[in-house]
Amino acid sequence: MVVKKVDRGGENLMSVKEMFDLSGEKAIVTGAAQGLGEQMALALAEAGADVAVVDVNIDAACRVTDHIRNIDRDSIAIKADVTKVADVENMVKVAQDRFGKIDILINNAGI
Repeated sequence: MVVKKVDRGGENLMSVKEMFDLSGEKAIVTGAAQGLGEQMALALAEAGADVAVVDVNIDAACRVTDHIRNIDRDSIAIKADVTKVADVENMVKVAQDRFGKIDILINNAGI
């Protein structure tokens, strides 16, 4: 997909990848094993981010993580129930230990 970017010097074309370059960014997506959460995790990875895939269904989270790794991004599956404080604290610790930082958080898990 190409979109138009107009500036004072004329008209330039810019790809979606250029507009949304997340190279080097680190993300956590909760509820990421299926549906919108899965699609957001994959979109972040396709834009260059490394993604922690968080869900109560660890097997499904691992499947998404494998898909992200297949597009040459780092990813980790984390089992967490976002209604439990200890799980949320562990989720953040595991993601920070893996990536060194967190730039993006998408709270998508249904409660």
